[in-house]
Amino acid sequence: MQCGVSIFQKGDFTSTLSQDNYSLNVEPIVIRRGRRPTDELSDEEKSDIRGRLGTVGWRAQQSAPWLSAETSLLQAEVSTATVATLQKVNKLIRTMNATASVKILIPAIHELSVVGWGDAAWAVRVTGESQGGELVAVVPLEFLSGQTCVVAPVSWRSNKLLRVARSSTSAEVQQMTETLDEISWVRLALYEIEVGPVDYSNKDDVNRAISACPAALVTDGKSGYDAIERSESAGLGMRDKRTAIECLGIRQQKEQTALQMKWVHSDAMLADGLTKPAAARALLEFFEQGQQWRLVDDPLHQSARKRKARGLGRLADGDGTKGDTSGSLGEKAGFKNSKKEKDYDEYPDENDQFVHYYENTDKTEMVHAGIASLWTTTTITATSTYSSPSGSYVLHEPGKPSSLASFTSWPCRLLPSSRPSGITS
Repeated sequence: MQCGVSIFQKGDFTSTLSQDNYSLNVEPIVIRRGRRPTDELSDEEKSDIRGRLGTVGWRAQQSAPWLSAETSLLQAEVSTATVATLQKVNKLIRTMNATASVKILIPAIHELSVVGWGDAAWAVRVTGESQGGELVAVVPLEFLSGQTCVVAPVSWRSNKLLRVARSSTSAEVQQMTETLDEISWVRLALYEIEVGPVDYSNKDDVNRAISACPAALVTDGKSGYDAIERSESAGLGMRDKRTAIECLGIRQQKEQTALQMKWVHSDAMLADGLTKPAAARALLEFFEQGQQWRLVDDPLHQSARKRKARGLGRLADGDGTKGDTSGSLGEKAGFKNSKKEKDYDEYPDENDQFVHYYENTDKTEMVHAGIASLWTTTTITATSTYSSPSGSYVLHEPGKPSSLASFTSWPCRLLPSSRPSGITS
């Protein structure tokens, strides 16, 4: 037992962390019948909320990362809390009680490396500030080359970003800096455990000690990643100079400490569940199902949306040749497609072949069924069928009848003869 956490080690040196008895001792707050969600709370009720959130926060900090984001965001609401806030706190307590038996697994690892996932949700707090989340883990060395392995978390947190962010990129980069600091701390700790003391008065000695343990920083922020990895322009091409300076600092530390930078699409970002309550379920199921994960290799840097359109699994590589190509691992981990096809707003790129694609305005639909460079534009008059030498295509706006008789004209992008015949959208 350490700090209220039960630690159990098996014969193969695999360990588990749990707080099942602690969780079950917390009861929801009683809400009097007939109160409306918008009713304000008394000072006593606000005090009760602070106490309950402190209790849940301790569990979140010690052994339940999936509770962290909701706890942090609710703490910001206490001063202006209403009955609706009280209901959310009670729901959080029920979640904690329901997941009391979930344990954190720490496997025996022979060749260590460190990976840190850093994510941010821009302006999601009630005060308009941004929420940051990070998860730093020890993993087998082969994890860095894309192998599926058990991830052993050693540090995690969800908290308000210290500086107000002007944009989502600013928030992402700020959190990347925080995550990098934690990665360096863990690398140094492992060095001191395995090798010995570090001369902290000597910068070169510190950098050598950090570099001794392979590590990677993972982000899903494309703009920040490109600025660090690709940009050669002055100020990295960024308007926000503070963010540009942070990117330059990350680049410098990356070069000095042999750090790898990894970009992943949003559905493969483990820290997503530490920035917003809606993604916390996915993080919980990651722990429930053995903490298996991998770093997705996608040189094309396709968004999660485009990958779904191509039928790629959450943890499959960009070419679909490695990892979970069916999407089953991602679905088991709780990831669901929250976007409908009609919400897609990115044009397919030259690698997206034979994927249906929609862009809706009042009377417009664009259908993609081949290589984007072959697009041509035409107008469909009041009919539901368009014919060409390569076949006929029935086209209709999703959610509307296929007949276009009520439309005078309907602009639509179509492929020439390379379009497969008989495509029905």
